[in-house]
Amino acid sequence: MGDLRGARVELEAALEPRQDVATSRTVYFGFDHHSWARVALATTLWLQGYPAQAAASAHQAIDYAERMNHPVSLAIVLTAITVLLWTGEVEAAEQHLGWFISRAETQYFGPYLDVGRGLRAELAIRRGDVDAGVETLKDCLEKLHAARYGRFTTRFSIMLARGYATSGRFTEGVTLIDEAIQLVEAKGGISYVPELLRLKGSLFVAMPRPRTKDAETCFAQSLELSRTQGSRAWELRTATDLAALRAGQGRGKDARALLFPVFEQFTEGLDTPDLKAAERLLTTLG
Repeated sequence: MGDLRGARVELEAALEPRQDVATSRTVYFGFDHHSWARVALATTLWLQGYPAQAAASAHQAIDYAERMNHPVSLAIVLTAITVLLWTGEVEAAEQHLGWFISRAETQYFGPYLDVGRGLRAELAIRRGDVDAGVETLKDCLEKLHAARYGRFTTRFSIMLARGYATSGRFTEGVTLIDEAIQLVEAKGGISYVPELLRLKGSLFVAMPRPRTKDAETCFAQSLELSRTQGSRAWELRTATDLAALRAGQGRGKDARALLFPVFEQFTEGLDTPDLKAAERLLTTLG
């Protein structure tokens, strides 16, 4: 629903220690709800603009689940790998990803195996193996749709759109994003719409004949929605892209006036990829 503040309040309350509940009684309906809450909290913290706390929460969730020795709960928690990718802990993400896929294969967790393959495809795209990564992501999305496991559909659509952008398949990327936005509006997950709009704007900018006006519209919508939701992570990414566009138009002062107030809101995680990218751009803007 995009209510990040409300989500954080509920998640932190759910994770408050309770003396009347034994650890052995926290597994209901096949998995540990505390594990799921920890992953959700890590995601929420990152979206709110606390990357260091998000990474710490992700690691805590993984450590907690490992001690439980409960395969389904551990598989759920290892989806926190996405948070580690966001915060730039690629080596840690890859290490946990190998374990995740191994467990999914051993336990015959079909959907989780496809999630693991999709995350590995994102790593491939990051390292330049774009075509293979894109094809794997497309296959994983189809299988997850068939299994009616929609939890990662939007995240994988975002990854796939980036792959399309990298390989110059701009029209396919825009079409995919429009479909993802329609799915989110129908099924939920609106907290990812700012990033989808930003990616759409970036695709418009990168086209052989840039559609600058359309890009600016997407960036403006993304900024408005991210600010409404309190999602500083998405706001920073969009502000960086829009500032780069304005700088390219010779509007350096406008670009800095847009990006700097967003950047200075962050009090931690200055060594993470998004903040480093914003800082580099600000340096060029003077």
